[in-house]
Amino acid sequence: MIYIYRPFYILAKFLILIFRFLLPDHLKNWLDRRNVDFNLMVPLKAKSIWFHASSGEVEYVKNIITEIKKSNPNQKIALTYSSPSIEKLLTNIKDQLDVVIPLPWDQPQAIKQLITMINPATLVFAKTDFWPELLHQAHAAKIRCGVVSFSLNMKVAPSFLQRWVFKNLSFIFVSDHSTQERLRFCKITSVVASDTRFDQVFFRLQQPSKFNYSFIKPVFTFGSTWPQDDAVLLEVAPSLIKQGLQIAWCPHDAGSENIHSLKEKLANFNHRLYSSLTTVPDIDNDILIIDQVGVLADIYRQSEFAFIGGSFKEKIHSVMEALCAGNIVFFGPYYQNNSEAIEFLGLNLAFQFNSASQFLEQFQSLTPNSKTEKQLKINELAQSKKGSS
Repeated sequence: MIYIYRPFYILAKFLILIFRFLLPDHLKNWLDRRNVDFNLMVPLKAKSIWFHASSGEVEYVKNIITEIKKSNPNQKIALTYSSPSIEKLLTNIKDQLDVVIPLPWDQPQAIKQLITMINPATLVFAKTDFWPELLHQAHAAKIRCGVVSFSLNMKVAPSFLQRWVFKNLSFIFVSDHSTQERLRFCKITSVVASDTRFDQVFFRLQQPSKFNYSFIKPVFTFGSTWPQDDAVLLEVAPSLIKQGLQIAWCPHDAGSENIHSLKEKLANFNHRLYSSLTTVPDIDNDILIIDQVGVLADIYRQSEFAFIGGSFKEKIHSVMEALCAGNIVFFGPYYQNNSEAIEFLGLNLAFQFNSASQFLEQFQSLTPNSKTEKQLKINELAQSKKGSS
């Protein structure tokens, strides 16, 4: 496998570097950062635990790192990553990390130097992003390797690359029994340990809220929506408002152009921007457009219902934060990439719909008693998933 991979990787790298002049500046900068200058690094003398995450997958290991530091404050922790977008997610754990660097090019010499500098006893992959040369060199150096919170979508079997990866892993923690069964069919042993992000989400819910305003009516949150989602939500919004709800509308893209476009679509509604709120604590508009990143999770604390975006586009965003905050969750047809959406839907604790009329039918079927019952069961199931870290 590795001898097939290497020439293809060299060719791909060569083509990227040849045509880098066509890339935007932020990608050129990222390519430059892959050329890690090991002369500027101080090697770790004590053995470290090395975590690798692509980007947002770092959320799967944050609480593991915290738990390790609680039990052994002197334990060295290293983190490598494949996308610079991860850096904005590290603010709450950066002081627990001894080394934080981009993963260099996946070639033998660079990876060997990285291993020498980090001096790891264990390498932990956060859900995905398995690099063949990295895994090969770690295995050759007798470094214990594993993965946490791994999952397979619906009935998808492990790919050829994943099967090769799993043969080199000492431990495989999966987030659901369905994944475990499909791996077992391929003679791969794994342990179900739930999803470590649940610990991180509940930790976040214990922190002070960044959203310091209150709605005057029950709230339905439209979270991380795309234009494809908005087209359906615009049809259901008048009915929700008529039934006495306020809407917190949070686009996935909070850029000015996208916010302007959404404002135009909502021109006939009583709406305002989150950025326009002043010191008045109560929000009396029918729709609040969230034009700032970082507050959606806190808005879920105040809402009772949530639509999760991406589910009318290509793949749904995370339903976890809404569920852990006790929201009854709704989503469109593209949800198979999310194990929590599948699980809660299968237990009749979430709703999937394909059209505005179907959504309204489902929403109106909720009586006060059935709503309360579902919320209690959602809280109970979400709470049961704590502790996997």
